[in-house]
Amino acid sequence: MVYLNDIPGRITIIGGQAYLFFSGFSYLGMPSLPEFQKLLQESVGIYGSVFPSSRVSNTRHQLYQDFELMLSEYIDCQSSACFSSGYLAASAATQFLASKGNIFSLEHPHPALKHINLKKMAAVDAIIEAVNSSNEPCSIVLESVNPLTGELLNFNWLLKIKRPVRVLVDDSHGIGILGENGEGAKALVPASDSLKYLICYSLSKAFSCEGGAVSGDEEDILMVKKMPQFTAAAPMSPVMVYAWMSGRNLFRNQLHKLRENLCYFKKQINAIDAFQFDGKLPICFLPDATLYERAMKYRILLSAFRYPTANDPLLTRSVINALHTKEDLNKLLYCITEGKSGKEKNI
Repeated sequence: MVYLNDIPGRITIIGGQAYLFFSGFSYLGMPSLPEFQKLLQESVGIYGSVFPSSRVSNTRHQLYQDFELMLSEYIDCQSSACFSSGYLAASAATQFLASKGNIFSLEHPHPALKHINLKKMAAVDAIIEAVNSSNEPCSIVLESVNPLTGELLNFNWLLKIKRPVRVLVDDSHGIGILGENGEGAKALVPASDSLKYLICYSLSKAFSCEGGAVSGDEEDILMVKKMPQFTAAAPMSPVMVYAWMSGRNLFRNQLHKLRENLCYFKKQINAIDAFQFDGKLPICFLPDATLYERAMKYRILLSAFRYPTANDPLLTRSVINALHTKEDLNKLLYCITEGKSGKEKNI
C-alpha cells in the first residue's frame, strides 16, 4: 500500500523521493497542468464550489444546459444528462434499461452496472441468442474497455442482433481517448437499425473532472432525467463543468501528446516476448509477477492490486499518461527487460 500526499502526474513523491508515476487513471495528465489549475480557480470565483439546488428545482443554472448540449455534440448523440459521478450515471442508465424489459451483460460487469434483474452471460454468442429469441424488449450492457487488461471490446458482434435492442456502453475508460477527437466508443460502435445506443461515462478518467453523464436519444435521456438519481441528487460541481467546457483545447493538446507516447511505447514493448500492447489505450497489462517490486527499486510506481478478491494474484499494469517523456518510457522499458537479469543499475 502506498499513500500519496501530492498531485501525481509524471512523478509522485514517496518518502521524500521522486518516483515515476505509471499508475492511476489521469490519462491526459490534467491535474498537473497550470493552465487547467487556472480554469479551476477561475470557476470557483465565478460559480462557487457547488450549485445549491437540484436539477429539477425552480432555480436552475444555464451552465448545466449548455454543458449537456456540448457533451451531446462532442459524443455525437441527441441529448445528455450529467451527474455528480460516473458511478451514479451508470447506475441510473442501468436502472432505466432494467425498467424496459430483459437486460443482459457479460460476466463481471462493473458494480455500477449491476442490477437485480441483470442476466449475466458467459459469452457474446449467448447474449445474441438470448436477445434474438426473446419476445420481450431487451437491452445489453457492455464496457468499452477492460480497465484491468487495457483491452478494447470488439463491437462487431452486435450486428448479429436481428431485433430492436438498446445497448448501454460504459465508456468511462474510453471517452477522451478513443475516436479521432477523443469522442470515445460512440465512434467505434456499428450502426444498425436494430441498435439504439446509450453511452454512460465518467469524466474523471481522462479529463480529471469529477462527474459523469449519460448520452443517447432525446427520448431516452428525458426518461433518465425523471429518475431519482438525477432529480434527487446534487448536480455535478459547476467548477468541473466550467473546467471541462473551457478546457477543450487543453484536452486536444494532451491527447496528441498521449498518442505520441502510446505509439512509441507500443513499438518498443511489442518487440519483447510475452508483452502485447495495441497502443489505442494507455493501460498495459504486465504479466511478470516480479515486476512491481523490481520497479519500486528503480523508483517507478506501477498500478498493482489483487482482483476480484484479496486472495487473487497481483494484477500489475503500467498506466501511461500525456505527461510522460520518452526518457520516462525508456526507464520503464529497461526495468521490464534488462532488469529481469537482476543486474540493477542506476537509471
